[in-house]
Amino acid sequence: MSYTPLARSSLDRQPTMLLSSNEPAALRRHRLLQAMMESLNLGPIAGPSATNVEARSPIGRLPTETIVHILSFVQCSLLDYEYATHPGQEIVSWFRTFNVCRTWRNAVCDAPLLWRDILIGKDTRLELFLLHLERSATAPLYVEFCRTRELAPFLTELSKQLSRLSKLSLEFLSPQQAEALSGFLQNDLPGLTQLRVTFGTAMKDYDYFDEFGRYDGNDDSDMRYINCGSSLLRLSPREHQLPRLRRLWLRNSALDNPYALNRSSLTSLSLRRGESSITLREFAQFMGECKNLNVVLLDMYRFRVDDSEGLNGPETPVTRVALNPTLRWIHLRDDHTHIVKLLDVLIIPVTTHVFLTNLPGFEMSEEWDLELATPILADCLPRDRSGLPVLTHVDRLDINIYARRLYGRYRHPESPDYPYTSFALSFGPQYPPVDLVESILHVFRGSPIVEMTIAGVLEGGLDTRCWASLLGHFRSLRRITFLEVLNTPGEHEQRTAEHPTFTFLRALSEIQPNGRLLCPYLEDLTIAMHATDDYDDKHILQLLASCLEDRGSLWNAKRLSKLRIGLMKPGPGLGSFVRAGSEHLHGERKSLLKLKLGRFVDKIRYGYKGDWCPPPWLSLVDF
Repeated sequence: MSYTPLARSSLDRQPTMLLSSNEPAALRRHRLLQAMMESLNLGPIAGPSATNVEARSPIGRLPTETIVHILSFVQCSLLDYEYATHPGQEIVSWFRTFNVCRTWRNAVCDAPLLWRDILIGKDTRLELFLLHLERSATAPLYVEFCRTRELAPFLTELSKQLSRLSKLSLEFLSPQQAEALSGFLQNDLPGLTQLRVTFGTAMKDYDYFDEFGRYDGNDDSDMRYINCGSSLLRLSPREHQLPRLRRLWLRNSALDNPYALNRSSLTSLSLRRGESSITLREFAQFMGECKNLNVVLLDMYRFRVDDSEGLNGPETPVTRVALNPTLRWIHLRDDHTHIVKLLDVLIIPVTTHVFLTNLPGFEMSEEWDLELATPILADCLPRDRSGLPVLTHVDRLDINIYARRLYGRYRHPESPDYPYTSFALSFGPQYPPVDLVESILHVFRGSPIVEMTIAGVLEGGLDTRCWASLLGHFRSLRRITFLEVLNTPGEHEQRTAEHPTFTFLRALSEIQPNGRLLCPYLEDLTIAMHATDDYDDKHILQLLASCLEDRGSLWNAKRLSKLRIGLMKPGPGLGSFVRAGSEHLHGERKSLLKLKLGRFVDKIRYGYKGDWCPPPWLSLVDF
């Protein structure tokens, strides 16, 4: 079989590699790949003026790292499963890109770093994977599997490159692939620094489960996680099997022998929805010995119960384990009983940011036990914050008084938009509002909280006096986010004085009996508005204008520097709202906002963007 450059009409008038045969599609794809591999070494630079372009343009003098970064975008398309049926077009794009100049072609041929990042999608061809393994030479390999249907052939080839494997991610595997992966993970992986394993069929922001909390097995949609409580994979590392592992993420997988890991190198540990053969005390001791641990996430993770250790008996004292000061984040995501158990056995450093997300049981019967939780929370919260950064890593308090939504978005603590919230809490509706306020103050009174996010307040739940009692103990507050919509879709009538938005704004504008103003240092306020076009803004604008005017008339009140309008739209649950885009803020609506409120604030911001992104972490507390 021979290949001939055939002239073809195109914008650049360059010859294109075509086949002059009516071969079967599979054989034709294979030969096209072979032709591409040969051309990377032997093919001439396309076009007679390529050398002149290189001479008169700085494009050929870019650093090799920059060229590799540019070409990596084209290289990734070769492995993208969405283009698996169009190999001819991939090759044409590839030729046109690396033939820009001689330097670029040399980078493609001679830069192993260009080939070290390998993404294996749902239908990625094995030949392309082998091409990357060959071209990457001795460079460390960063391999990611995502919804890969035929996993075994790729693992077989990857097992020949174990010494080079640096990062391995296996996303949304099917349960049937657990056995093949388990066999692969029995190998020694001396260079592996990062391991991530999740089971499902695709990436999705929300967790899906049936009415009993089980994966329903429906393969018609590939946008599902598997949320079964059992472990589909058991990771039992041996001594010195993973000597360089730094980050470990497991979902629906068990970590049975954590002591075999190198505790001096481990920096990030995420265990979600699995079960382990070790006890909670053993796991706590393991974390205490991890001297460089930065991030910990425990999400519905279960440990072996051993009554002899006293973890289930309140009369037997529990030995608490102190975590190292290197711990920046710890996120406990579970029902209140297990969260209290974890807090009871761990001594968290005062510099650690703590996130607590209460997940009700599948029967929706469990809520926060305030009497049991608040003493431990109060013990965890440090009173003296003088040794912490002041403005760069501020204390934030996220409060959701009534959890109405069942779905939420998760952000990993190492992502750039993860919040600097010291504590995130969610309270259930079985307690009266006054008791809720007292419980919050019992834990946080006297703490220099500078930011507060409030959502889920029922109509008539908190009056002006309750708001004054709550906010009066947080004089350091500088930013408040209040995400309650005043009107429902289509309504234009003013709500009663019991609506939380009304009582909240009225409390901010009133002088207290002690002669002080609530939140005198407040400089950043967020108020929710409805995202529908038929929403009447006049009532919320009147309330805002009155509140800001009253605060501005007082000499001891700080002028508001930013007023943020948070657009909300109806959410999946009854009476719930989620964030909306700024497309609902047309020019007329913006002009009205600026006309009514512009003289009271320095700047008005719209939508959820810029330096404000409450929903990503607000959802951590409102399941």
